[in-house]
Amino acid sequence: MIRVLHEVTIMDTGGAETLLMNIYRNINRDKIQFDFMIHRQEKGFYDDEIEKLGGRIFRGNKLSPFCMKKYYFPIDRVFKEYNEYKIFHAHNSTSMFTLKKAKQYNIPIRIIHSHTTRPLINYKLPIKLYCRKNNLKYATDTFACSEAAAKYLFGKENINKTIILKNGINVNNFLFDNIKRQKIRKKYGIQDNFVIGHIGRFSKSKNHKYLLKIFKEYKKNDKNCVLMLVGAGALQDKIKKLAKKMDILDDIIFCGVCANVEEYYMAMDVFVFPSKYEGLGNVIIEAQATGLPCIISDVVPKDVEITDLVTKISLKEKNAWVQKIKDTKCIDNYTRKEYNKQVLVSGYDIREVAKFIEEYYINKYKEYSLERSEKNEYSSSSSNI
Repeated sequence: MIRVLHEVTIMDTGGAETLLMNIYRNINRDKIQFDFMIHRQEKGFYDDEIEKLGGRIFRGNKLSPFCMKKYYFPIDRVFKEYNEYKIFHAHNSTSMFTLKKAKQYNIPIRIIHSHTTRPLINYKLPIKLYCRKNNLKYATDTFACSEAAAKYLFGKENINKTIILKNGINVNNFLFDNIKRQKIRKKYGIQDNFVIGHIGRFSKSKNHKYLLKIFKEYKKNDKNCVLMLVGAGALQDKIKKLAKKMDILDDIIFCGVCANVEEYYMAMDVFVFPSKYEGLGNVIIEAQATGLPCIISDVVPKDVEITDLVTKISLKEKNAWVQKIKDTKCIDNYTRKEYNKQVLVSGYDIREVAKFIEEYYINKYKEYSLERSEKNEYSSSSSNI
C-alpha cells in the first residue's frame, strides 16, 4: 500500500477539501491510503470520516511570519517519525515551506496543487507572493483545478507542464429528485416560496455582501422570495448583522454546513454565485448536475460552463443580476430537466478522476522504486570494481 500525505489548512467543506474527500471515497484504499497534515488544532468537518476510512491526521499550527519555529515543529516531527512517505501532495498557495521540508527529508515525489486564481488579501499576502515565486523550486509535479489556477500559481509558461485535475463529483447523487426537494422546503417552511440559493464558505472571496444587495433589490418585486445560504465561515456573523441592518434577515435561511448538500440544490429555484475570484467553483458543477439555473460572476473560470444553465454577469452590473433572476422565475412551465449526463461526459465523474489520480500515484511510485533500484545496483557494481 502507498500512503500519500496531503497538506491542507483544515479539512472543512471547502472546494479543495471536498474534492479530496470525493477522491478518497472512490480510490482503491487497498492500494492507496491518504493521510493529512493539517495546520490547525481544531477539528475539521471531515475528520471523523477520514479516520473511519483509515487515514491519519497530523495537527499543526497556523502559518505565522512571526513564529516560524512553532509552525515548523509539528512538520518536522511528522517527517521524522513517519519516514515511509514517498508522495507529498500540497494544496495551499503557501506550501513552499512544507515542500521545502519534504525535500529536506528526501520525499521524492512532491506535488503542489493550485486551487485558486488569486490570493486572499490579508497580512499574509507578502508571504503568499513570495511562495508563489518559489514553490517550483521544491515541487516535482504541478496540478491545478483549472487553467486559470495553473496560470496564477505556476505562470503561463508552465501551464502545459501542469496536470488539470477536474473537481469530480458523484454525479448520481445530484440527479434531481422532487421528493428530496419537497423534504427540504418543508423543513424550512418554504413550500410556496421562490428560493434564491448560494452554497459556499462565508469569506471575502464568496462576496456574500454583494449577494445581499442583489437579494434586497430583487425582493422589491417579489415579496414571496427567500435567500437560502448553505455553509459556514468566519464572516457569517458579520453577514447576519448586515442582513439585519438591511432589514432582510427574516427572509434569509442560514442552513450551516450540510452533509446532504445535494438536496439543498434541489430545494432551490436559482443559484446565485457572485464570487470575486474562484479556482474553479465546484458548487456550480454540482448545481448544474441537479438542473439548477446558475447566475455567476464573470471571473469564475470558463471550465464550469458545461451546460446551458450558466449565465455569467459582471459584478459591475448589479441590475443585470436582478433582471436575470426575474427572467429565471418568469420561464413559463419551467421544470427541472436531467443534466447529470452532460456533467458526466464533461469529465467530472469522480470515479474517472479517482482512477486517474490512483494510477498517477502508482506510476510515480513505480518510477521512483525503479530509479532507486537502478541506483542501488549501480552503487553495488561500483563497489565491487
